[in-house]
Amino acid sequence: MKKTTIYLEDKELEMLKQKAFMLKTSVAELIRKSIKALCSLSTTEEEKAMKILSKIRNSVDADEKMNKEVINIQREIRNEKKKKNNR
Repeated sequence: MKKTTIYLEDKELEMLKQKAFMLKTSVAELIRKSIKALCSLSTTEEEKAMKILSKIRNSVDADEKMNKEVINIQREIRNEKKKKNNR
């Protein structure tokens, strides 16, 4: 076995940790099993999996954009309150 390093988003790592905890295994073992499963998929299964992953990514991206918009609106509201208080 060889050691390697991968970079994950915070959300991805948290999901892996939760799944590993539920399955009573390590994150490393979960990743190894997932890689083996992915590499053994047929082309049709792989295409289905990729479509599902794409939908998940789009959903996460939409959530992140929404969160950023909410934060910007909160900042605008706070700034308006500060302006009113300073008058």
